[in-house]
Amino acid sequence: MQFPLGTNSITSKINDWKPLGSRANRAGQRNNSAGCPIHAFFVFSYSIFSDKQACSNLPILAQPSTTQELNSQPGRNRDTPMDKIFLITGIFCSAIILRRIGSIREKQVGMLVSYVVTVSLPCLTLMTIGSLDLENAHFDIAVIAWAVMLAGAAAAYLVGKAISLEGARLRVFMLVTMFPNTAFLGYPFVFALYGTTGLSYAVIYDQMGMFPIFVSLGFLIAGGRESLRHAVKFPPLIALLAALAMNGAGYTIAGPAAQLLKAVGWTTLPLTIFIIGFRVRLTALRDYKPLAFCLLLRMLILPVILFALFHLLGKSGPPYQVTVMQTAMPPALTTSILALQYRLDNDLAVACISVGTIISMVVFSTAMLFQ
Repeated sequence: MQFPLGTNSITSKINDWKPLGSRANRAGQRNNSAGCPIHAFFVFSYSIFSDKQACSNLPILAQPSTTQELNSQPGRNRDTPMDKIFLITGIFCSAIILRRIGSIREKQVGMLVSYVVTVSLPCLTLMTIGSLDLENAHFDIAVIAWAVMLAGAAAAYLVGKAISLEGARLRVFMLVTMFPNTAFLGYPFVFALYGTTGLSYAVIYDQMGMFPIFVSLGFLIAGGRESLRHAVKFPPLIALLAALAMNGAGYTIAGPAAQLLKAVGWTTLPLTIFIIGFRVRLTALRDYKPLAFCLLLRMLILPVILFALFHLLGKSGPPYQVTVMQTAMPPALTTSILALQYRLDNDLAVACISVGTIISMVVFSTAMLFQ
């Protein structure tokens, strides 16, 4: 399957990409990084994500390690909520501005998307799922995610029919309502609020919950049965199957290879925020009714129902808080890729993703202030 991401030309085109801030001060000169939000965000990401204790705790769900706990270590600079708000929203807004002034082009961001989809996200999956304690992992998170996706599909179909959507518009409406942005936005948001342990729960929700439904039912809705044979070539799916196979066989990646995979995998978080910011488009707004119903179902009704069910069942704690948070993410960026690939209503997909992403950034910033 040929996604419009340039996945076959990353190596040949990588020399065309000159990252901003390459001549800026390095991580040791953090006081001067505020002048460049992109550089500041990557410095922040590197300083936290490369923390050895944080990386070593990532796959171990039994050992909590939040950002607050890491910040309380002797000799470590404290990252306040305002720091996180500035850095995450800074890179998001910088991507929008850089696109508007023409400093960053679609070709270059396409290379970043290709890198995330084919390299960094599979590496993060290998190191997280591959090292999970399968006997004690919260697989109920994955089962809950399956139920949420299926409920979203049914609700989106009924609502779509009620507002007279047909054909390609109904299919794209179902896609953007069903699938939350659990990786590109979910990972960095969950990490900022819940630390490395929370990120492990987020990866379970995304890779073992949302993703199997996306590459099966999602592709089926977008392109019919013929599209299913293309889904098995999706790199993150291959990485997930490989990670589960290694875990089941008792094989653990260690040594320099593990350090390399961790370092590459951690680059997923800052890059995804930049990609989302670049892809935001408000010019695609033309039909407010499906947009409003999509975001109400995707970001309010489904997570509120899930939260109420958890309350009734007495389920609490970080695993279920992260599950609700992932359920409340805006529509997934990958749904617009499917819309383009299968000639659906891409304008509707982009509008839902853009408005939902902006709303989520505002809600996230507010949540960080009250953390």
